[in-house]
Amino acid sequence: MKGSPDQMAHVRHELLTQINHIIGFTEIQIDEAPEIGLGEHVPALSEINTCGRSLMALIENAFGPGANGSDLESLDGHIESEATPALVQAQKLAGHLHAIGFASAADEIELVSTALESLLNISHEMLKT
Repeated sequence: MKGSPDQMAHVRHELLTQINHIIGFTEIQIDEAPEIGLGEHVPALSEINTCGRSLMALIENAFGPGANGSDLESLDGHIESEATPALVQAQKLAGHLHAIGFASAADEIELVSTALESLLNISHEMLKT
């Protein structure tokens, strides 16, 4: 991806917005899970949260001071390899939560899935140009 500093800032903002959703929603779920009887799901939620934090570090490094356009060439692949397993895990977790009657918790995990899907779409659309 080659672009003006404004375009680069826009891409960074779009990616980080989705990552912040992933981290924020999973942190809420991690805090609430034991209280609502879903403590056994904390490890899965923590893995998704860790993925979000890893993705944040990846974006910060790629767009941070001293980064150049060549740093962004492989970013889409790195995002995909990090986000795809987390997306699969979030989708499975949401399905399981629906199946056991925790629709509200499942809906929140679906928000995480949506953020991961959006992150992947933004990455594919903006970084492969």
